[in-house]
Amino acid sequence: SYTEEIKEDCWNTSILYGDMDYENIQFKRLFSPKECVHSTDNLDKQFNASQSGGRIFPLDDNFILFSTGEYRSRYLAQEKESINGKIIRINISNGDYKIISMGHRNPQGLYFDKNNNFILETEHGPQGGDEINLINIDSLSQNEIPNYGWPISSYGEHYDGKFRKNAPLNKSHIDFGFEEPLKYWTPGIGISQLTKSVYENNEYYISSMKNKSIHKLKIDFNNKSIIDYNILRIGQRIRDIVTDSENNVYILFLENPSRIATLRQL
Repeated sequence: SYTEEIKEDCWNTSILYGDMDYENIQFKRLFSPKECVHSTDNLDKQFNASQSGGRIFPLDDNFILFSTGEYRSRYLAQEKESINGKIIRINISNGDYKIISMGHRNPQGLYFDKNNNFILETEHGPQGGDEINLINIDSLSQNEIPNYGWPISSYGEHYDGKFRKNAPLNKSHIDFGFEEPLKYWTPGIGISQLTKSVYENNEYYISSMKNKSIHKLKIDFNNKSIIDYNILRIGQRIRDIVTDSENNVYILFLENPSRIATLRQL
């Protein structure tokens, strides 16, 4: 995935694909939306290219999951006709897509748990309010798209501290008809990717950048609640985490300095 200039000074998040080749990969477009967010000519008069989502995760042999941000055009997350601020399913054969959930700010992590039939999604809040959300895969067969509230509801605050009528950041989701996050962090932890534990059923490891830690939590999917929560201090910004089930280790992608590390439970 990458940030593409769809037309002059107007951007969105797209996907390329290519057969693996260690000498030369020929890339083609899989997903390149016509919609784009202009860097200056936009409703909110703000733009942030880092607020773009871009996480890809396999759903099955025919589809992938893809997250999109709203580039700080906050209202797009509540527009059903917009692809921004959404989790979408994309057909890898032809690029056709369907919106799975909406009301997201900057979704950074995705994981599909086949055993529990849930998608887990992590996203950056503004100043505070990072979230982990549960999305029932059955929403694909429903006409109503699950809505996670941004920018009407959020447990964070705008960076400039100003009140915005179109983005009030109410401190409740359910009171305004939205899905509550499974957990939120205030202050934010700079949340990134998540992966499933190789040791415990229904246990997940969430990586963070600002907090420089891994957040380990166990989920009760029947009650949509967390039943155990611990923090593992790493001391480096963790951009990504991947499970190596064959070797029972986690692969960490670190920043400043850039390193790849492994984490093993003793």
